[in-house]
Amino acid sequence: MGCPICGRIYCDHTPDERGQTFEEMMNDCYRSAESGFKEGESTVILMSQKANSLIDKLEKHHKPTYEHSLRASGYVLQLARQNDYDPLHLCDVKEMAVLHDIGKLSIKPEVLDKELSASCIKAYQQHGYELLKKDLPYAACAAGKHNSKYAVKAWPAETAEVRPQLKKWIKIVELADFCDELLEGRVKKYAKLDIQNKTAVYDVLKKQFLDLTSYIGQLKLE
Repeated sequence: MGCPICGRIYCDHTPDERGQTFEEMMNDCYRSAESGFKEGESTVILMSQKANSLIDKLEKHHKPTYEHSLRASGYVLQLARQNDYDPLHLCDVKEMAVLHDIGKLSIKPEVLDKELSASCIKAYQQHGYELLKKDLPYAACAAGKHNSKYAVKAWPAETAEVRPQLKKWIKIVELADFCDELLEGRVKKYAKLDIQNKTAVYDVLKKQFLDLTSYIGQLKLE
């Protein structure tokens, strides 16, 4: 996959172990990749101050969830760069992906280390939606609806005109979320899956997301 920060295949930045802030990682990403852009490709996809602040809080609260969010964002940005996201902007898509699990700020870290109950999943999706709906309504939709089984029913009023595209990208965030969980060995149903067998991984993804088969074929899982 591409860089976990900006999603670009041509960026070789890897977050280090020194506890970098998200802004510091973005700066490293820029320096790492500035000579490797495709012509016409933007450099770093900047997010709002609110989004950066929240992702920093998530890193301090539960680093595994933070790292998962970055990896999932990388998958989503891969697909965003290959597909139409208009009338959304690339920063909107990135914020939807990076903040999809932000509701887990409401759950104790020791609980997040275990398999979550249905009521817990529903609660953190609701919390994520409420946390973001005022300032980041698109990201709020991803935070509240990326697990479709426990999706928040409400939609921010500001999203009415872009809802069809939002629904598509929420589903893609759900795909990226599941894909990373699968590759990290955290999907109980597929605990015995050989994740080195990429054909088998793609087959599982296509089985779970039949309506996203064309997108799955574009994912680079290496």
